Amino acid sequence: MEHLIFSFLGTGVGFFLGLTGTGGSILAVPLLLALTPLSVKEAFFFSLVMVALVSCVGALRQGLLGNVQWRKALIFSGVGMVVAPLVLHVTQRLPETLHVMLFTILMLGIACRMFAGSKIVADETPCAKPFVWNPRSALKVGAGGVIVGALSGLFGVGSGFLIVPLLTDVFKLSYRHAVGTSLASITLVSSAAILEGCRHGLRLDPMAGLYFFLGGIIGLLGGGICLHHVAEDKIKKIFAVTLILLSLYTIMTHYPSQGEILHDDPSRTDIL
Repeated sequence: MEHLIFSFLGTGVGFFLGLTGTGGSILAVPLLLALTPLSVKEAFFFSLVMVALVSCVGALRQGLLGNVQWRKALIFSGVGMVVAPLVLHVTQRLPETLHVMLFTILMLGIACRMFAGSKIVADETPCAKPFVWNPRSALKVGAGGVIVGALSGLFGVGSGFLIVPLLTDVFKLSYRHAVGTSLASITLVSSAAILEGCRHGLRLDPMAGLYFFLGGIIGLLGGGICLHHVAEDKIKKIFAVTLILLSLYTIMTHYPSQGEILHDDPSRTDIL
C-alpha cells in the first residue's frame, strides 16, 4: 500500500511537469511529508532525485518532438549546476523545522506569483524573436542560474516556475519550447545536486523510487497530451490554490514548539 502511495504521488508530479514544465516538485515535498513516513531531509532528497529522473524522460521526449533548445538549456543551467551542490552541502547543517518553514514561504510566494503573474504567450514558432547576447541578458541568465541552483540544492525543487518565464524572456522561446527546454535544464541542475547528495551519503529506497518514477512517467505523458488542450490561466489558478492549501497544512503539521528551531539536530543526515 505504501508503494502505491508513492506511485500516486509520482503521477501527480509527472502530470504537472508535463503540462507546465514546472510545479511537480513544489507539490511533491509537502505531499511526501503528509502521506509517507519520510523525514524532512528524506523528502527533499527524494523529490530531487525523482524530479531529475522524470524531467530527463520528459526532456528526451520533448527533444524528439523538436521542442528542446539543447544549447540554450546548457547555457542557462551552467551557473545552477555549480550553485546547487554548494547549497545542498550547506543545507545538511540546516535544522529541519527551519527547513520546512522556509519551504512553506517559498510555496506561498509561488502561489501569489501564479495569481498575479501575466499569462505567457503561447507562440508556437520555434523562436519568437532572435536572441541577442548582451550584458543585460547575461545578467538575467546568471542571476536565474544562481536562484534555480539554490532552490534545487535547498529544497529539491526543479524551479521550472522560474525557468519557463526566464526562457521566454531572455531567449525569446515560445511557450512550448520553453517547457521542453525547462525540463532539460531541471535535469542538469538537479543531477549536479544529486551527485553532491550522494557524496554526503544520502540514499533513497529503490522500490519507493521505482513506483514514484513509473507513476511520474504516466503523469508526464498525460500532462504532455493535455498541454495543448487546457487553458494556461486555469491551470495556474488551480495550481496556486493547491499550493496555498498544502502550505497551510504543512505549517499546521510542522509548526515548531518553543525553541524547537534552535534545538533541532543540524547534523542529521539519515536518509532511507
